[in-house]
Amino acid sequence: MSMIRSVRKGTRLFAGAIGVTLACAAPAAAATGAPPVKKAAANPLGCTVDHVLANPFLAWGDTADYALAPAGDLEGDTSGWTLTGGAAVVPGNQPFDVGTTGQASLRLPADSVAQTAPMCIDSSYPHFRVFARNTGRAKGTLKAEVLYLTAKGAVKGSAAGTVVASGSDWFPTDSLKIAVTFDGTVADGAAPVAFRFTAGKDTMWQIDDLYVDPKMRR
Repeated sequence: MSMIRSVRKGTRLFAGAIGVTLACAAPAAAATGAPPVKKAAANPLGCTVDHVLANPFLAWGDTADYALAPAGDLEGDTSGWTLTGGAAVVPGNQPFDVGTTGQASLRLPADSVAQTAPMCIDSSYPHFRVFARNTGRAKGTLKAEVLYLTAKGAVKGSAAGTVVASGSDWFPTDSLKIAVTFDGTVADGAAPVAFRFTAGKDTMWQIDDLYVDPKMRR
């Protein structure tokens, strides 16, 4: 089932990515009889939540379980990501031992944008974290957003937070919020989302290892 025809111009990349990633997902679960939740994220292909969990932030006192986002380590096939404005996968991995090994990260020059492949989550995933490095202007900003589909097929963005760092060392960001409403009456409340990062003016960032926190599943 292709999502491309169901969305407006300007949303095709996100919708197409959902179609590729979730093409083999089961059909959407039948409604429970309760009225639909207004302004909730849509799940047109009926994706379900099933992720391998790990504890990548133990060294920083964070004992929570996390799921690695699709190609979130920037290794292997990153074709599901959309990179614009000079954003690119480059050699050089975050230096911490977090349970994954690799040799690449994502470079985000000024005004560039990186959008991840879609990931199926539900309301039990309220936060995400990523490793970041500011190699440009001191206190340059990196804006994070969460994208989701509405019932009408439009792509909406929800502000997740802004990353700021005065130094150039790698560090794990604070928790970034997933302020998306999920409809528990359909497909067990699951829906696909994508994460978007936008580098500020006169900045240069690198990110690596994007993890999502299923807080209520602990």
